[in-house]
Amino acid sequence: MKIEILGYLIIPLGLILACLKNKYLLYTILIFIGFTGASIIRIGDLSIQPAYYLSGIFIIKQIIDMLKNKRKIKINKFLIIFIIICICSIVMPKIIEGINIEIINQNGENAYAKFTSHNITQLMYLIYCFIFLVAITDYLNQNREERKNVIKFMIIGAVVVSILGIYQELAYIYKWPFDIIFRSNVNGNVQPYGSFVRMYSTTIEPSMLAYYLVPMFALITSINEEGIKYKYLILALILFVGFGSTSSTFILGLIVTTMILIINAFIEKNIDIKIRNKSILKKFAIVLLIGII
Repeated sequence: MKIEILGYLIIPLGLILACLKNKYLLYTILIFIGFTGASIIRIGDLSIQPAYYLSGIFIIKQIIDMLKNKRKIKINKFLIIFIIICICSIVMPKIIEGINIEIINQNGENAYAKFTSHNITQLMYLIYCFIFLVAITDYLNQNREERKNVIKFMIIGAVVVSILGIYQELAYIYKWPFDIIFRSNVNGNVQPYGSFVRMYSTTIEPSMLAYYLVPMFALITSINEEGIKYKYLILALILFVGFGSTSSTFILGLIVTTMILIINAFIEKNIDIKIRNKSILKKFAIVLLIGII
């Protein structure tokens, strides 16, 4: 077992936050949730991300509070069905193992599909995130006034990740330390092009950065200017880093998000067309766009 550089900060910070109100722990999680390529502790091939460590403390505290107050929480039935399907699908790799279906494994190598320990670990990650979702849902149901702060700290997290993406590019050019601090995950992937390198910031690789930035771009765009300071500066920062990743995932996500926002604006602001059920039309538009793409 090895404690990474970031671990010397995050591990004691988590213990301190465990003694405070849960909201401070949640705020910190939201800031570090984009640090998917970072590691605080490495055990063999297993890297523990900051958000997983902090959310583990959050989950324990929230479950204790739920049990103490004998609260019941309603969970979306479709989400439960999804989790059950994922659990049942764990046998699928074993079923297709002898068919010789070629895939690209986590090491970026061509290989035949077969059942491995990664099938178990990925399922465990999914179940863990599901439990974390239940804990957050319970917390926000009990503290509705915190919802605005949750969005605020999600945006702060996006700004931090974006700024570190720019620093990562400069660090590559000028040989400054970056990966050893912010991207110490065992699965990190650097993709250089001469003196330039694709931006990946605190994530494992550029497409993962895109997966994080696109939803944040959509979130910030949907908020009124009165609800967020420096809105357009933050959007410009996210766009700069997103394009710096040169990820097709970011471009495609940006196109889909923009189309949905335009349709949404048309539905909300067009005074010449009266629509009785706007929510149905919005859902139809989203499904249609996804289907076309």
